[in-house]
Amino acid sequence: MSNTVPEGWSTAELTKFCEVVGGGTPDRSVEEYWNGDIPWASPTEITSLFSKHISKTKESITQKGLEKSSAKLHPAGTVLMTSRASIGYVAINTVAMATNQGFQSLRCKENTCADYIYQHITWIRPELEKMSAGSTFSEISSSSVKKLRVTLPPLLEQKKIAAILSSVDDVIEKTRAQIDKLKYLKTGMMQELLTIGVGHTEFKDSPVGRIPAGWEVKSLGEVANVTKLAGFEYTNHFDYSVGGEIIALRALNLTNGRLDLTNIQTIPKSVSDTLPRSKLFKGDILITYVGANIGEIGLVDEDDKYHLAPNVGKISFDRSVAHAGFMFQQILSQRVQRAIRNLTSVTSQPSLNMSNIRNIPILILPRSEQEKISKILFGVDNKIETSQRKLHKLASMKKALMQDLLTGKVRVLGWTYVSGAALAPVLPVDGSPAGERGYYRDVVLANRLEAAVVRLNPWISDENLRKVVREFTHPNHAALMEYNQSIYDLLVNYLSVEQDLGAGRKGQTVKVIDFDNPDNNEFLCTNQFKIEGINQNIIPDIVCFVNGLPLALIECKSPYIADAVAEGINQLRRYANLRSPEDGEGAQKLFWYNQLMVSTCRDQAKVGTISSSAQHYGDWKDAYPFTDSDIQAMLQPDETGANITHDSIAKGEVTPQQRLLGGMFNLSCFLDLIQNFILFEPVDGRLIKKVARYQQYRAVNKVIERLKNGTTRKEKSGVVWHTQGSGKSLTMVMLAVKMRRDPELQKYKLVFVTDRTQLDSQLSTTFRDAQNESVYNAGSVADLKELLAKDSSDIVTAMVQKFQDAEREGDFTDLNPSDKIIVLADEAHRTQFGGLAMTINAALPNAPKIGFTGTPLLRTQKMDKAFGGYIDKYKINEAVDDGATVRIIYEGRQVQSDVVGDSLDALFEEYFKDKSDDEKRAIKKKYGVERAVREAPARIRWVCIDLLKHYREKIQPNGFKAMIVVGSRHAATAFKKTLDDLDAPPSEVIISGTHNDPVYLSQYTDSAHQKQVIRNFTKPLGTDKEKEDPTSFLIVKDMLLTGFDAPIAQVMYIDRSLKDHTLMQAIARVNRTYKGKACGYVVDYYGLSDYLTDALTQFSSEDVEGTYHTLKDEIPRLKAAHTRVAALFSGVKGTDVDDYVLHLKDEDTRQQFELAFKKFAKQMDVILPDTAAKPFIPDLKLWGKVQNAARTRYRDPGLNISDAGEKVRKLVDEHIISTGVDPKIPPVDLMAANFKETVAQIKSPESRASEIESAIKHHITVNLEEDPEYYKSLSLRLRDIIEKTAGKWDQQLELLLQMVDSMEPEHKQAADDLGLSKTEFAFYNILMAEVTSHAGEDAISEAVHDEIKATSQDLVGMFDEATQIVDFFSKPDEVKRMKKEIKRAVLDCSFGEKALVKVVQDRFMDLAKNKFK
Repeated sequence: MSNTVPEGWSTAELTKFCEVVGGGTPDRSVEEYWNGDIPWASPTEITSLFSKHISKTKESITQKGLEKSSAKLHPAGTVLMTSRASIGYVAINTVAMATNQGFQSLRCKENTCADYIYQHITWIRPELEKMSAGSTFSEISSSSVKKLRVTLPPLLEQKKIAAILSSVDDVIEKTRAQIDKLKYLKTGMMQELLTIGVGHTEFKDSPVGRIPAGWEVKSLGEVANVTKLAGFEYTNHFDYSVGGEIIALRALNLTNGRLDLTNIQTIPKSVSDTLPRSKLFKGDILITYVGANIGEIGLVDEDDKYHLAPNVGKISFDRSVAHAGFMFQQILSQRVQRAIRNLTSVTSQPSLNMSNIRNIPILILPRSEQEKISKILFGVDNKIETSQRKLHKLASMKKALMQDLLTGKVRVLGWTYVSGAALAPVLPVDGSPAGERGYYRDVVLANRLEAAVVRLNPWISDENLRKVVREFTHPNHAALMEYNQSIYDLLVNYLSVEQDLGAGRKGQTVKVIDFDNPDNNEFLCTNQFKIEGINQNIIPDIVCFVNGLPLALIECKSPYIADAVAEGINQLRRYANLRSPEDGEGAQKLFWYNQLMVSTCRDQAKVGTISSSAQHYGDWKDAYPFTDSDIQAMLQPDETGANITHDSIAKGEVTPQQRLLGGMFNLSCFLDLIQNFILFEPVDGRLIKKVARYQQYRAVNKVIERLKNGTTRKEKSGVVWHTQGSGKSLTMVMLAVKMRRDPELQKYKLVFVTDRTQLDSQLSTTFRDAQNESVYNAGSVADLKELLAKDSSDIVTAMVQKFQDAEREGDFTDLNPSDKIIVLADEAHRTQFGGLAMTINAALPNAPKIGFTGTPLLRTQKMDKAFGGYIDKYKINEAVDDGATVRIIYEGRQVQSDVVGDSLDALFEEYFKDKSDDEKRAIKKKYGVERAVREAPARIRWVCIDLLKHYREKIQPNGFKAMIVVGSRHAATAFKKTLDDLDAPPSEVIISGTHNDPVYLSQYTDSAHQKQVIRNFTKPLGTDKEKEDPTSFLIVKDMLLTGFDAPIAQVMYIDRSLKDHTLMQAIARVNRTYKGKACGYVVDYYGLSDYLTDALTQFSSEDVEGTYHTLKDEIPRLKAAHTRVAALFSGVKGTDVDDYVLHLKDEDTRQQFELAFKKFAKQMDVILPDTAAKPFIPDLKLWGKVQNAARTRYRDPGLNISDAGEKVRKLVDEHIISTGVDPKIPPVDLMAANFKETVAQIKSPESRASEIESAIKHHITVNLEEDPEYYKSLSLRLRDIIEKTAGKWDQQLELLLQMVDSMEPEHKQAADDLGLSKTEFAFYNILMAEVTSHAGEDAISEAVHDEIKATSQDLVGMFDEATQIVDFFSKPDEVKRMKKEIKRAVLDCSFGEKALVKVVQDRFMDLAKNKFK
């Protein structure tokens, strides 16, 4: 045991934690003291106990017997510890109980867990035995027990440790019970098989009793050679050797009918070869004939490995007459073992002589029947041995766990695992629900929730406790999101109940989760947690509970599923009934409480919320505050070799899955995320639930850390740069939320300097709904002055313009010198530098400032002057890598300018050659030469023709929209008119207006119309007015260049001057993510490349890396994507599609191809129709056809390019069709009349075999629910054919064709032979499988078989009648009634047991849903 006490653990004498109480025995001569109502335990009842709990005893005493003796009545939950003879054995009583004087029992005090004490005493039992003393029998005194020093962790950790160890105990107990049951079963089977045999109808009398007429009885010596190691052999030749090759089997090597090789001696092979008489061969049976373990036998399993040693006899049978396995089982039988005991001489050294052994009567059966019986009995033996190995491993595992957990070497401050089975409802004994849940429809662990409420609010009354628990278990709302938001509000803002705590009845706050002290909560995770939905059950992979509430779900998908993480998300949405709510395919109740949903596969993982679509699930790329090194340390194996982890850890890598789990599911981080980083926002009329992305979580906590730890204004200040499109506004809102919940920071006044009304609205809504706190908006300079000057910890928002107005008006200094003010400024690159910053500094001279910006600061903007440096960065290339934004591709276009040279004057003359000189002078005077040239109708027409071509080829096919940025309001109207004249898709103009605008401008300045246009522009392209919008182009000058989010916009056509931050912000309008959007485009007609270069040089090169790419940059990406696909087919030559498809037979290879080809196709869509893509088109077509053929061959719908662009899909589909294949036609069904004809057209036998194998697999998958057991057997048969004929394609093809021909006829014939319908046969198969599995045997008696058949028929009839009720399966009472019928039918059978009932109920109900639709 370790001498180091972990932090927070206590070491003291046992009496600090438990009251130590002895026992006693009433006077046995007084009859009235005995046979009462009080159970009375003795040590032997504890030592013979295999479970942790004791509820019954052999003897009982009366109340008078208790009072007249030293016995004490121990309340339920006492740890009964033996202290005499057998020292340190423990059990926990479940009913009040007394003990005799052989106990020192432990009554746990407050903050001590009885289950933990039970485990601790079990662990230190060897130490207690050493402390015992006594001459007659060993005993440990009461004083010694009381002085025993023990170390205990805090109560919650005690419970977690006890739960872990108890879960192992439960498995050990079940495994022991399984072994006992198998042994009992085997005894019964041996009795039946060795007296009745298999299938006999005629019997006769014999020396060993009634036996089948065809059997004989002979002495063992008649059919076997019985020998032993002769004395002279042993004396003259036998010599144990350390390095011998042959094991000498001694009496101690024969135990319980098997060879025990834990303690062996060996002899040289040369010695063994000289003693052929006692050499052992496979099939020889060994028997001990001298000593304490006389009559033990064993079966030799290998030649040239063993030799007889003294005291062991050898029985070698005539193999033509006897089957060694059967004879071995017969000698193990009770009859033969009884004969051996009767023949044993009773002396100081019991012995059997060889002649006695030879006289033992043995049954001789037909050899085929011997083999059959041997196979059955060895089948049970194998199960017993497997269970015994499991038991040994479990015992070793528990011993190691106790060493780690009870010393604190391994801390269990994290999630405690409990199996789903342990959380399942328990069959009621008295009609009341029991266990952790009453019913499968219950998703809250109500007992744990109740315990947590009492633990966190010890003052709460029983009435209020019931009220609080009911608020969570029986909420009442209309829709999923309403339930979820309401329960979230109860979690983070707590409840209030009326209760008198000594100062009158008033509202008291009730915590359900202690967010400030994670260790005060219970964190539990489980798998296979079954939940009953309206129409079907769901079983999520992992459910995570906090204080009994299911707050997170993790779905783990197979890597062999195409796009496995996306499929996991799809499954989570199905569970929540979000895909098709009207179908009721999930169990929505579970998601009332859900806060996080994770989909993971292999080492990948993404997280979202109940309202997240697949594209909004994100990686958690930074486990802040933990580094990758911290996570590696958590995962590293210790010195004992425990905690073996993922291969990547050995290579020094941390996987995305580990980073997400380490960062989000660490207890403190998990609670922090739930309390402070979840928001509900209305979007387009529906409520959306959002959880922070990793960079938002990191930034907010870094800001909090700086504000709390900084000592000066400068140290507390800083800038958060998160690139545009990455959720900067939400980061500010989440920061405000967390600051208001922080005891220290909630005392500060928060001043938000905003650039957009949207952020004002977000803040107001969030604090009104979540914090019940008002946000004060400064509508004027006077309001701003008043609000800033006020000494209060409130929240003030003001638009940038108000500070600018104040700057102009003056008298805006020293409004509030308090240092209990924090300024949070949006668009910090503008608001926190120059005159505006000076104005804010002058008004609030001691207020720290936190700036937020979507673009990096210029080199000239010295942060040290205004801030304490960057707090957090989330750069452009990081956002693109994360999928938070898409990359931007820049295309510079050359407008017609080389007709008459490059000078503006020459261009002016060219564009206005049809004007008079006076008109030309007027144009120059009004617009200037440059503007006149740029806005010349001829030039605008040229630009519109070019951008329309670009839009129609690259953007419109994929359903995206465009923004056109022009240099003046006049130009905006000219572009609109020109586009209309060119019959372009619909466009709208958004420009600002003035009072004196001419009509051609004012028609586009109506604010109400503009709001409608802007709102509609964000909808998908289409003509459905409710959901879609036909507008393809939005033409703007200055409006919407910042703060406008329209993810559907993929391209910005620019024809005006933009510089610095304005240019950076403008091009970010097209970097938002949208389904199917691979990138954004900036098409430049102005000649911004120099401005862009200049703009980027004004920032740190590291900060702006990845701002934009050119088409030239995209070519290497395309080449790399092409190379990845080509590498997969490196071994395939030529262009024969069938060869490529065969290469994809392996599911793993197919998955790699699927991912690589999709990336290649998406990159082709980015480049097309540019000529740079031309060299890659042949492979795109070939691989597209391969993908289609593989989808057909392997029935794999995941093989598709549905998420590639329309240009690529059209190219691939046209090529496939041109080769005579229609990609929309599904593969030929296995049972179709033309299936064999279709297969015959395939060239090679391997490909034909592959096609049939895939067709059979698909047929099994499709039909599995029709008859699960039958189709499962087909799957095993198929696997057997494939494994045995690998590489022998002609043979494999022949066997597969035979299987195709026989599958359905065999199915029908098997049902007909039993006189069952197809439906009855499916139920029969399930019941047969479960009965044999439960019994642990392959064969059953004819009587049991008849019962199974009759029960299946009866229940099918009941289902047929019950399902006449409309919507039967959606009516809980009807389903419950049917389950009772199944239970009654099963329990009425000879094989009926409670453990069998539950699984049969579930499987029958699942099958019935398919059969009785």
